[in-house]
Amino acid sequence: MFRSVTPLDSNAHRNLKLAPNPGFGFAATTMTVPLSPSEVPEAAKHFPVVFPTEGPLLPHALLSLVQGTNEFVSPTGEWTAPYVPAHIRRYPFILAATGEKDGFVLGYDSEAPHFVDGTEPLLDADGKPTVLLSQVLQFLNGFQQEITAAATQLEALTPLLDPQQLEWQPPNGGDKVTVNGLRIVNVEKLSKLSDKKFLELRKAGLLPLIYAHLSSLSNVAVLTQKAATRLAAK
Repeated sequence: MFRSVTPLDSNAHRNLKLAPNPGFGFAATTMTVPLSPSEVPEAAKHFPVVFPTEGPLLPHALLSLVQGTNEFVSPTGEWTAPYVPAHIRRYPFILAATGEKDGFVLGYDSEAPHFVDGTEPLLDADGKPTVLLSQVLQFLNGFQQEITAAATQLEALTPLLDPQQLEWQPPNGGDKVTVNGLRIVNVEKLSKLSDKKFLELRKAGLLPLIYAHLSSLSNVAVLTQKAATRLAAK
């Protein structure tokens, strides 16, 4: 989704302006997005929530079963689900790691459509953040803090996660689609936890996340239906 992240410079980007409503076409090919733990209960109502086998241990919203597609972005660039994940909402801005411990710098995607015909300034005449950019920074900092804390918070889930393969047969007779690289909580392992281990999950605040994640898997059927409808429309 982020194609060309550029650090925001108070001098070089003094005239950078944001377009008020560029739509969600930028996410049309985004298959999964990371979620902060607090997002999971709401996101789980609309998307399957899974845990990728690669990268940091974070829940992800699965937005499609077909690589390079997003079933929740319409052909006209509208977001069609009631909930928009924070990763989508923060675009085109991101806190990019500097390489130093806990070091981040505000960056933006210079190829984003959000800066075409922009009207809302990000920096004032003195190069200071406008109210808009201050709100962006507050949102990004909150999201980043939660993502960073999740690495420790979710560690207790690791023994419960098993690889999962999703398969889907397109109704038009095309080749079977297989989605790999996902993990889900093994219900049997969860049920066999000792009282002590189960209590540890509760104290860590992970039980609502686990149950929301398991409930969300029924939304795989939503993805298959949306994919079938999209193919039929073609």
